[in-house]
Amino acid sequence: MSEAGTERVHASCVALSGAGILFIGPPGSGKSTEALRLIARGAELVADDQVVLRRAGDRLLAAPDPATAGRIEARGVGIFTLTGLDEVALALVADMEQIEARRLPPGREIEILGLRLPLLHACNLPDLAAVLTVWFARGARLEEH
Repeated sequence: MSEAGTERVHASCVALSGAGILFIGPPGSGKSTEALRLIARGAELVADDQVVLRRAGDRLLAAPDPATAGRIEARGVGIFTLTGLDEVALALVADMEQIEARRLPPGREIEILGLRLPLLHACNLPDLAAVLTVWFARGARLEEH
């Protein structure tokens, strides 16, 4: 169910140094696993399984569904409960279903609620959590090519 300017998506979301990272993809594609890897590196949980997206001016905000707030699934282990954020502005979308075939891919974007965000084809990217930590927590700039 969507209200005007909002959308509910099957995804996981964390905040890394204040930057929201949204993992999208089908069940079993690794969304929660990558979120857990980033949480282990210091990221904060925003939402797992159901993420509520809301447009606020030129920003796209992500928040947990109240029914699943503060909970994240560790496949084969169970559901963890931990303190999470109420909301974060998204900085990146990682598509866990799309395979990146290029060694140096072009900049990609995805449009959600009329806003464009950077997009990674993240399926099978080697050590995605390390890449995202260097990018967002260490302030690395991604060169254009």
